[in-house]
Formats: sequence, structure tokens, C-alpha cells
Amino acid sequence: MEEILPDVIKNNLQIIFCGMAVGKTSAEVGGYYAKSENKFWNILYELKFTEKKIRSCEYKKILKYNLGLTDLVKNQLGVDSEIVITQNDINELKEKIKKWQPKILAFNGKKPAKTFLDKNNLRWGKQNDEDKIDETEIWVLPSTSGLNTGWTTNNYEMIWKNLYQSIK
Repeated sequence: MEEILPDVIKNNLQIIFCGMAVGKTSAEVGGYYAKSENKFWNILYELKFTEKKIRSCEYKKILKYNLGLTDLVKNQLGVDSEIVITQNDINELKEKIKKWQPKILAFNGKKPAKTFLDKNNLRWGKQNDEDKIDETEIWVLPSTSGLNTGWTTNNYEMIWKNLYQSIK
């Protein structure tokens, strides 16, 4: 199957953000993190990753800020619980990271990170050095999905702020 949304990646990015898979709304409109309840684009703007709020349909503009986008599973869509991850998906992401060498691979949510790293007990934020892919750090961020209702704004933003500080 073909990719639902293309990667937005170039060499030596500061961060590649990685979700589980494209959501149904994002697939319908052709833009990453398109559902109105998703906080991704707001967080990037509010925490100064970007100087302007990017709309989901303008997702390719993220490269201007030395940031990129991908998903662990490129050929399925839906909520995380509907996605079937294969070893091939994991291998493809590892190869992508080795090829493009971002400073950080930041998972938007724990589930894709747990599967990718094959670990059940992950902490939020930067992971251990043994989890690196070559020199690329691995970070785990609270999901920006509107379905993620278990976070207070301060705790949620603190982890994202720590990520921002790590690239400044």
C-alpha cells in the first residue's frame, strides 16, 4: 500500500515528530494533525517552535523551522488502537532516521514509542542513550490528540518545553 501522507523530511533536522499513523480527518483533508481537537500545531506555535501557527494543510512549511514529520505506520489510517504495526514499519522508520540523521526523533505519544523501542516502561521526555539511533536522541511526548484528556496543561507543556530547550 502507498503512504497516506508523505514524510516531511530533509537532512539534519532538529526534530522529526513521529505519530502512530495518519488520522481519518488528516487523510480526508490531506494534512498532518488536521482534527480541530488536536493540539499539535498550537503547541508548536505557543512554545515558539514556529513563529507562526501552521495550518494542517500547510504542513510542509514545518521544514522552514528545521522540523519534520512522519508516522510509524505510513500505509494505514485511524486511531492508535486500530493500527497494526509490523516489524517492517519499525525497520523502515529506523532506516529513515539513519538516512536523514535528525538531532531528535520525538514520538507524539507513548504507544508508537513503546512499540518502536520494544519497551513497556518508558518515561516522558528524553530516553536513555542506549535507545539512540546512531546520534539521534529519542524523546517521548504526551500525545497532542484530542483523545488524550489525562493531562493538565502545565505538566503537558513542561515536557514539550523541555524538548524545545534541548534544541536551543
